Amino acid sequence: MFNETAFTDASEQEKSLPGWDQEYRQLSPGPFEGKVTMLQFPGLTIIRERMNAAVEQHYTSPDSSLIFFGQSAGSSSARVDGQVYGGKTIGFGHRWQEQLSVTGPMSDHLMAVVELSDLPERAPVRTGLLHGPAAAQADGVCQWLNTLLELYNSGTDSLPEQLDGLLPEMIRDRLSLLQESTVPQQPQADPQHQADLRIYRRMEEWLKDNPREPISVTALSRELHLPSRTLRAACQRIIGYRLDDVLLIRRLNYARRDLIAARNAPRRVSDIALDWGFFHWGRFSTRYRAMFGETPSQTMQVRS
Repeated sequence: MFNETAFTDASEQEKSLPGWDQEYRQLSPGPFEGKVTMLQFPGLTIIRERMNAAVEQHYTSPDSSLIFFGQSAGSSSARVDGQVYGGKTIGFGHRWQEQLSVTGPMSDHLMAVVELSDLPERAPVRTGLLHGPAAAQADGVCQWLNTLLELYNSGTDSLPEQLDGLLPEMIRDRLSLLQESTVPQQPQADPQHQADLRIYRRMEEWLKDNPREPISVTALSRELHLPSRTLRAACQRIIGYRLDDVLLIRRLNYARRDLIAARNAPRRVSDIALDWGFFHWGRFSTRYRAMFGETPSQTMQVRS
């Protein structure tokens, strides 16, 4: 089954991957444009995900799947748990639990999600990155999978009927061969990085438990019993953004979620603004429009 869906909001796109638990927050200003292209076979799904904005992503993958992933040549770099990966990063993953990723503007990622039960019996599950000749071979597989998505997008009338039966096994065979060359990723050994990641996760946990608090860096410092400069440094090093900006952007993103929900259950924009700690309507509207490229009232309007 093939489908392609365009999105005008990050919080809507986060729901598009079957079996994934995700939360997206738009980080860079401007109207959001995203697209998810998906080709599904029994036990195998090919996914291409594109976003024009920088996005903070918190996600957990399906436990029962092996994930082949790659970035297009023109895709921006990404941070995963604070580690920076440039374009053309290719590898395999499994059981991603509460991962933190920050993708830059114009991201373009491809994944092939394979049910472990459909892989050869007793085949070891190898995860990590591909390098050298193996990475070149994997890049060829990525291009091939993208071509398949384009073929199905153009219509299946011209495709051989037997293709649907042959493709899943062909894809699994190629991925099984690539897995043999996977180099396990070494955990980040830098003590400073590990400390920064722990601090950032502590901030996330507190903010998740107190989502509607109009918190400042000073107040967050007091709650976590850590100096403000330590919190700011950890945020900058882990996701690449100033903590002061992140706290504001976070509240704007959650206000946007409520504005979208109000399309079906009408509420006043001013009430939603107050819920998220914006006490001055004019300032909220100005900041909101600068972030998302439209007014709060425009967001509430039902899209055609």
